[in-house]
Amino acid sequence: MNATGHAAGKNEAALDPTGDEGLEQPDDGAAGLGALNAAHASPTALAHASSKSIVGAIAAYKSAMITAQADVSKYTTLVSQDQAAVAAAQANLTALQASKTSTATQISDAQAQLTAAQQQLASDQAQLAAAQAEITSAQNTLASSSNKQLTPDAITRINALLGLSS
Repeated sequence: MNATGHAAGKNEAALDPTGDEGLEQPDDGAAGLGALNAAHASPTALAHASSKSIVGAIAAYKSAMITAQADVSKYTTLVSQDQAAVAAAQANLTALQASKTSTATQISDAQAQLTAAQQQLASDQAQLAAAQAEITSAQNTLASSSNKQLTPDAITRINALLGLSS
């Protein structure tokens, strides 16, 4: 019933003492994405959009994310491989140091291999961090271009619309 005692109509919400019933949350569904619903644009529209438009900003975001996600994947794999190489080099050095038959040259070479493996690990970790920062930068740029705060849920939805992993 409405305030006048009549049944609530189709477009008229029933009275709710809390005032909350039926209200969408600011980030629910399509309304939560606002202008970022332009992520529904076709690949052709994304490819030909002006860089000053929201569709252009989404296209730039998608391009930056594809590159950054590929780099994150690449450097995540390399870091894992580097960690295994460091462990193997450390084990080799430890074994040579414990051996009574190892020469100083063998130990020195093993130490050099360990140092090289550690340096490669540090380099790849830095590249991984840079790629992760590129993802954050792309998200911040999109948020700024759309004048919208991007929640993790909004990012997940936009990425899904664009065929990106989250």
